[in-house]
Amino acid sequence: MSCKISVIIPYYQHADFIISTIDSVLCQTFSSFELIVINDGSPCGMHQLLENYSLERGFKYIYQKNSGVSAAINRGILESKGKYIAIIGSDDLMYSDRLEKQFNIMESLKIDACATYVQRIDSKGRFLDQNNPAPQAFVDFGYFFSTCFYFPAPSVMYRKKSLINIGCFDENKSIEDWGAWLKLSQSGCVMYLLGEVLTKYRIHNSTTSNYVKMYSGIVDILVDYREFKVRALYLLTFNFLRYYLKSFGNGCMNKILRIYFSGLRRVLNG
Repeated sequence: MSCKISVIIPYYQHADFIISTIDSVLCQTFSSFELIVINDGSPCGMHQLLENYSLERGFKYIYQKNSGVSAAINRGILESKGKYIAIIGSDDLMYSDRLEKQFNIMESLKIDACATYVQRIDSKGRFLDQNNPAPQAFVDFGYFFSTCFYFPAPSVMYRKKSLINIGCFDENKSIEDWGAWLKLSQSGCVMYLLGEVLTKYRIHNSTTSNYVKMYSGIVDILVDYREFKVRALYLLTFNFLRYYLKSFGNGCMNKILRIYFSGLRRVLNG
């Protein structure tokens, strides 16, 4: 049977969760898929264990020098054989029917990308409060170029050809998923949010350094869309306030402030 889906897990420093993630993929009701785990030079001492587990369970395991999550995903795409690409974080979990349901919706609607609702869990796997705010619907560029879009990254399945047409994931951006969605939707790709929980999204790290990284990544992408100057400035300020308030009292406000004013100059002078 030909491989219909290639599941890619980019792995870095999630030693406590990676085996559970792999097992959640391998127990899918859908059978025509391959699993590719890309170890992005993680220093956590799991290389030999993952290599042995790949031989035991029959998935593809690749170790590479640390190059970032986008490079790891792109390596997986390069190695893949499937028509579709499903990406999941190395600390997240798939429900057993995720691939089957996403494959069916991708095929029936002829779409280029499909996300699902997610259930947030903590480091112990316990359910957290979760609001899936957007209704099931087709989504477009304007949806992603807004403050309120909902398209959970660990739940997305892509048409491989469509990803290749936009150059896959930008290895110079820290919010590679949002950047890819903007490119896909702007190029006319059909994208869809499936209103069903099919992925467990693990929340276990909310350090202030992550807020700085996230906001910096947002700015870098908005600069690429300065032809939408008014909208870009609005999003720049909205997200500045959001991440500024999150980091209040934690020593990161000055960094976010500097990123904000640098972003203003880059958007206005573009």
